[in-house]
Amino acid sequence: MWRTVRCFLYGSFASAICREHGTGGAAAFPSLAKAAKAAMAKLKQITAMREGDRTMMDALVPFVETLATAAQNYRTPLDAFGEAVEAARSGPEGTTSLNPRFGRSAYVSAEGIDNAAQDISDPGACRVVAIMTEILDALKRHYSK
Repeated sequence: MWRTVRCFLYGSFASAICREHGTGGAAAFPSLAKAAKAAMAKLKQITAMREGDRTMMDALVPFVETLATAAQNYRTPLDAFGEAVEAARSGPEGTTSLNPRFGRSAYVSAEGIDNAAQDISDPGACRVVAIMTEILDALKRHYSK
C-alpha cells in the first residue's frame, strides 16, 4: 500500500512541475525552480504530510525551498541544484528523533514495535536525497563534457 501512496506522491509532484512549467522546449532554470515551488504547494494540498512528520517531506521541502532561493540568487543551475541537495541531506538526519505520523515509520510503531525506528533516518526522506543526488550526479556528468 505505501508503495502506491509513495508513487502517487512522487507522480503528483512531477506532474505539478510539468503543469506549472509546461512540457515543450528547453526549460529556463529559474522557471523550473519556480515550478518546483508551486508543485510543492500543490503537493501540500493533497497530503497532510509536512516537514517534521518524519516523511519524504523532511527532505523534499528543504530541497525545493533552497532550489528556489538559489535560482533567485542567480546561482548556476548546477550550483543551485547542489545547494538544494545539501539542504535535503539535512532532512533525514533530523528525523531520527521525531515521532512518526505517516509512512512506514508510523505503521512499524503502530504494530507494537516500540522505538523500532528510533535512531534511524526516515526511509522516505532518505529516498528523496538518493533520487536528487543521482540527478545531481547525472547533471555533473552531462555538463562536464
